[in-house]
Amino acid sequence: MSLKTSYLSIKRVKNLQFFDTPGHEDFLPEVISACFLSDICVLVADGSVRKGVDTKVLAPSKSLMFTAKACGVGCLVIVVSKTDRKVGIEGHLETLQEKLRELAKEVGFKSENVKVLSASVVQDRFSLEFFQVLDSCVVQGRAPADSLKPVRMLIEDRGKLVHGKLLGYWVSGHLVSGVLKTGASISIPASGITAKIKEIQKSGEKVSKAACGDFVDLTLTQIEGEFEDISAGSVLCSENHDQGVSQQIRVRGITNDPFVPILKNQVLLLHIGNFRVLAKVNKILRQVQGKEIKERPRNLRGKTMGDIELILEKPMPVESFKNLVKLARCVLTTGSSVVFAGMVTDLL
Repeated sequence: MSLKTSYLSIKRVKNLQFFDTPGHEDFLPEVISACFLSDICVLVADGSVRKGVDTKVLAPSKSLMFTAKACGVGCLVIVVSKTDRKVGIEGHLETLQEKLRELAKEVGFKSENVKVLSASVVQDRFSLEFFQVLDSCVVQGRAPADSLKPVRMLIEDRGKLVHGKLLGYWVSGHLVSGVLKTGASISIPASGITAKIKEIQKSGEKVSKAACGDFVDLTLTQIEGEFEDISAGSVLCSENHDQGVSQQIRVRGITNDPFVPILKNQVLLLHIGNFRVLAKVNKILRQVQGKEIKERPRNLRGKTMGDIELILEKPMPVESFKNLVKLARCVLTTGSSVVFAGMVTDLL
């Protein structure tokens, strides 16, 4: 059985959209996809661990925090679970909470954007406080200019619906720029699809339009092309503003894993939004350590900033961070480790 990210929408003071994904290292791609779509990261840490806390709780938590920060998440809610199990060292939970706060600061989260809660299913202590904290999180708003840009929607899923004897089609995803209205003509360039929007649903309700930042379900009509060719990670856009694709890009970022340097001709997995593709390091352009800049280094090692050039396995929908941050922020992974995180600077 495969585990995938699940989606849930709840209406409160804010319209909360949850992407629930396993945090285990084997599911790193799912974690990354969920983080790219989110403004708040909820990290659950096991408060019942007494031995090996550093390796079993703190190390994986720090890795997940770094991943969330690299994907552009601004707020972090840490939930220490199983707090009903009090057998062990006095003050253990308080110490664990403080260490988790410090780790969050180390990876770049601002103190005011980090909240720490305790949870216990046995004692039924969690729900109300949790939602109050989420409502209080200050989420960085989308730039007003994003609503004026052409439509770009990251497709998360797609399927078919039966209406009597008629077969309908739907796609769901995250709108990262522009305003989408019913009746609008759209295209999915990577799949060779054109269609019209018959219906828009947001949080289970029909609406006449959706704006950047919304997660929506779209019913399509007048489809031309093979619907089955649509895949997660494809970009839906307004018909008169096709999303271009690139196979060679330049990325600026920082290395993460001290044991996995960035090397020329190295093959890594590139994640942008909810798509992923194999990428070969074509060039290491420069290395930045403090005020020292080194051109064309042999590798990038440790916590080092730098610029690299990548050749992708196939053309993918990408933007530079000057044009659209949501389609420019990226991470590179190998196995279960994030080794590089940054922004696409140039399309070649």
